[in-house]
Amino acid sequence: MALSNTNFGGLFTGRALYGSGVFAGVAEDVSDLVAMISPYETLLLNAIGDAPRAAISLLHQWEEEELAPNALINSVAVASTAASTVIVVKDGKGLFLQPGTILRGPEAAGGEYMQVTATSANSVTVDRAFGGTSANSFAIGEYITVVSEAAVEGADVLTDISRPRPLASNFVQSFKKDIIISDEAMAVKQHSVADEFDHQKENRTREILRDLEKAVILSRASGNTIGTSSLVRTMKGLLQQLVTNSITVTSATYGGLYTSTDLFAFEQEIQKAVKSAWINGGTDLDLLLCGADVKQRFDMLNNSRTRTTNADDVYVNRITVYEGTYVSARIMLNRWMPTHKALILSTRRLAVPPLQGQSFRFEQVARTGKAEKGMVSGAYSLEVRNEGGMAQINFESLAPGAGARLINAN
Repeated sequence: MALSNTNFGGLFTGRALYGSGVFAGVAEDVSDLVAMISPYETLLLNAIGDAPRAAISLLHQWEEEELAPNALINSVAVASTAASTVIVVKDGKGLFLQPGTILRGPEAAGGEYMQVTATSANSVTVDRAFGGTSANSFAIGEYITVVSEAAVEGADVLTDISRPRPLASNFVQSFKKDIIISDEAMAVKQHSVADEFDHQKENRTREILRDLEKAVILSRASGNTIGTSSLVRTMKGLLQQLVTNSITVTSATYGGLYTSTDLFAFEQEIQKAVKSAWINGGTDLDLLLCGADVKQRFDMLNNSRTRTTNADDVYVNRITVYEGTYVSARIMLNRWMPTHKALILSTRRLAVPPLQGQSFRFEQVARTGKAEKGMVSGAYSLEVRNEGGMAQINFESLAPGAGARLINAN
């Protein structure tokens, strides 16, 4: 299914769909202005769209929901082929399987079938060579497929495999832009500006919206918990939150040039990163957010895969949608992404909620001296649901110093 080039989430206005909390008479809601700016200034925010609800605490929390695992990863090599074998597994997933469950071993070891006879948090005991297959040893870190549960007829209810709903969290970060325009500046006739104060209010709105997009990608938690009067509170951006599938491609693996060999290796590494997210439940991936050099490599793939004839006076060498085995996703160049990185995202599982009552707004401040004063401000967090179903990839050879850095200083 091909994806269109339009935004995914609808225009970003900075408000939550429910309970924006802008109190009438206290502040001027600038969401209409934000909606006019966001399609051009902040492509990622516009792709995500408005959050379904506002944050209600400085530590924004949400529940994660997971079903029983589809696969296990063994954290110790299985060297034995004994009839009954204990397999040590990662992430405590043994607790969420019932005795009787059928497993299928890694393809590299012949795809042996096994039946679970006992479980604990970090191990499962299995009967080997189920269904006439052969028992084989296999290396550490292999994927073991959970085929299905199999119960004997009339079996009683014995095991609760309900999975807890863990709380994930991120801090709410405050954003503020000040405006001070002297009476003299207000009085001077401008060639292209009718009202200097309104003009600067629009510029500050552009800047604060741009700052929010940068924070969504790049921000790191300050470590100051909820902050103090002198210590800032910052949220975790995407680069800090996507940790389960954070993949680094070394220079030895990928040279980072434009030869057909290197471009093939580039796509193979992208496929590996996407597959890692897909295995962990990322079946709804719809956006590849790219730094400049990574996007350039994507576009170079078009050299040998042109499906239409270029016009005589137009040379087209650009890819906007990538369709692979595990993903059909829009490719988006973002100037705030590190030039050598890409994020593989599901915009459906991302949200940028405002703190209740603190979506972007303008407030007039009392005059002191001969100047009009005000501020554009807001407070937002970043919600990333099931980050294990997304990924980030770092092409080490494209890092600054290994290639040109393309970024607009303005």
